[in-house]
Amino acid sequence: MSSSRASLAKRYTDASPPGSDPRKERREARHLRLVDPPAKRKAAGWPGRRRSHQWKRVAIGAYCALLVVVLFGVAGAHALIASDQVRLGSLEAKEASLQATHDHLAGQVVERSAPGNVLRAAEGSLHMVPPAGVTYLSPVPVGAPVGNARPRYESSPKGSAGQGRSSGRGSEGHAPNSSSRRPA
Repeated sequence: MSSSRASLAKRYTDASPPGSDPRKERREARHLRLVDPPAKRKAAGWPGRRRSHQWKRVAIGAYCALLVVVLFGVAGAHALIASDQVRLGSLEAKEASLQATHDHLAGQVVERSAPGNVLRAAEGSLHMVPPAGVTYLSPVPVGAPVGNARPRYESSPKGSAGQGRSSGRGSEGHAPNSSSRRPA
């Protein structure tokens, strides 16, 4: 096997002109190309390798810029959410404080509206006196006849001055104004 290598090396060194590389020639001989050489492609207007690499670089740069913009957008959204959470926490604390104040004031209303406290306030600051007697009324069902029901004011016929009213107003059955009312 060593003899075949030696013969090949000798053949390449003997057959090649001085200054040429036998390995390069062998690679070129093995390498088959189906396209035109670069000089012909360039003359025909084909884009070179540099242009295709430039497009790749531009696409990668645009992708990176888009990624940076999206990341800044996400970070901004998180900052906005965090600030809103802080605001929400302060509003919840304020709401709890106001609820406690409401509960305290509701307790004071219940305490002050108790019958004993109302009576003390009426006698003390308003100088009211308790009544001599209290009459409680029982409710009457709707539509039931009432015992001695009579109208409080009776209308008089036109032109008669029987009740001391003028013939102008009040003769049509209307009640007189509050200054001329008499207890019945």
